[in-house]
Amino acid sequence: MTMMALTLTIAALGQTETVDTAQFVAVYDYECRTMDDESKPVTDRMQVVVQVGRTVTKSMPLSCYEQGDIWKRDKLASAYQEALMHIPTVWTGWPEGQATVREFIFPHEFEGCEPTPDIAWTLTDDTLAIGGYSCQRATATFRGVAWTAWYAEETPSSAGPWRLRGLPGLIVKAESEAHTFCLAELKDEASPITAPDSNPEVQRMNYAKLLKYRNGIYGNRQYIKNPTYYVPDLQSSLNDVFVYNHGDEQLVFANGGHPLLTKVHEYRTLEAAIGQLGDSVVTDEDIAGVASRDDRGTDTAQFVVAYDWVTRTTNKDGQATTDSVRLAVIVAGHTAKCMEYNRAMMEDFGETSNKDYQFGEWNARQYNLPVIYVGFPEGKISVFDKIVPNRYFYTEPLPDFHWQLADDTLTVGCNLCHKAVGRYAGRTWTAWYAEDVPAPYGPWKLRGLPGMILMAEDADGIFRFDLAGLEQKSARINFRDRDGYTTMKRDKFVHQRNKLLCNKRYVQNPRYYIPDGAYDHLNIIEMWPGGPEPAAEDKVSVVATDMIIPKKVNAYQPLELR
Repeated sequence: MTMMALTLTIAALGQTETVDTAQFVAVYDYECRTMDDESKPVTDRMQVVVQVGRTVTKSMPLSCYEQGDIWKRDKLASAYQEALMHIPTVWTGWPEGQATVREFIFPHEFEGCEPTPDIAWTLTDDTLAIGGYSCQRATATFRGVAWTAWYAEETPSSAGPWRLRGLPGLIVKAESEAHTFCLAELKDEASPITAPDSNPEVQRMNYAKLLKYRNGIYGNRQYIKNPTYYVPDLQSSLNDVFVYNHGDEQLVFANGGHPLLTKVHEYRTLEAAIGQLGDSVVTDEDIAGVASRDDRGTDTAQFVVAYDWVTRTTNKDGQATTDSVRLAVIVAGHTAKCMEYNRAMMEDFGETSNKDYQFGEWNARQYNLPVIYVGFPEGKISVFDKIVPNRYFYTEPLPDFHWQLADDTLTVGCNLCHKAVGRYAGRTWTAWYAEDVPAPYGPWKLRGLPGMILMAEDADGIFRFDLAGLEQKSARINFRDRDGYTTMKRDKFVHQRNKLLCNKRYVQNPRYYIPDGAYDHLNIIEMWPGGPEPAAEDKVSVVATDMIIPKKVNAYQPLELR
């Protein structure tokens, strides 16, 4: 990679057309309250410009509106700040009845389109004077984010910043837990509203797919540590590199003048993911209540219990076989977190350079294991799970296994354990718990005994959890980011997962339920753990860093029958 402090090269764009003329232009101050890479609170700021036409409204970062001047050196820092805040350009009403979103996610530019979404505002009688405007209050939840908006009927336009719209007056101020838009200036400016350019290099897709892709990348915990973690070969992806020295910072631009972020803040989504999988449509109602990351909890790990989880099943030829994977249960002061062991060591305890953990995590990807929090929020279990290629989040009350305690004892490792028998979600479990490890947790969702569960198996002999190790480890445990996950009720998720994965076609073709059109837009990368390039069937189809579409599977055995 060659760094060149030369004139910035702007990529040649495709042809554009004027689709409307602005009746006025609104400039908004936009703030996002977030955290830096040291978990310290920080507020990012930029400006958003909205051209309001008769039939088309275009909302964009200030640099897009002033594109002729933006590459002067005194404005490069502003362009970099805008990239940090991930505000796209949005056309509402173009094409007619549609909304179009254009944004750059390094190293590609993307465009998504969908029917113009309605926002179900609730109007109130509350009034407030803001910047010389007499405003009325309205509230709504749009794609999982709760908004309060103040609108001015004296400016008869249903427009607003970003995608906020649909009120009987211009939105003067809109605020959610993490975001604030506030009108800074109203210009009587009849500027042309141009459509997206026809650049053939832009990757175009259904907006739901683009939203999932965006939230999946920026919402991943690796993003704040390495903003280009998802680019397989960064060096070969770069061209036209330009470095601008801004104070003590070096701002890097590449690939036609786009900022290449080297340090970022935690991502706060403006909208949660939407999507469709099989015949299960995920609606705004399904994702209502998805919160921003500000309400995530933290706890401190006290010790980690490792389990070997073995599942008896059959292969695609009907022959008996087993699946095996190692789990970690991180026991903290008030919660427990269960996930794949190698990923836990890397994510929660910082062992990212350990080759054994890297290789173990790679081999475990085929199972697309969930991340489970027991006791967070208080009195509940929170589950982050997948039905490839989509991510789902649900909560449920702490399950009652109705344990029957027995007098039988068994030594597991060096611990004397007692027997208990309980039932949950259609399966009966025998658990062995150690009272000298005073924590009411166990592998998966197993819990509620007067000691740590160190071994468990179901009555049908399909599943078994065996103790593999117990060690004291300390680290801050954060509640996983919900950006990029669709919230669904637990029963609906289990039904959908079992319906798709228990189907006989799954073991023959693990992607049978993914429509061809959707599959083609997943931006799949074929990868392998190292060494010579293997045959196609031995490669891994990576959708995201923690999700693959497996090519070979054994018959799916559900832990939960209902």
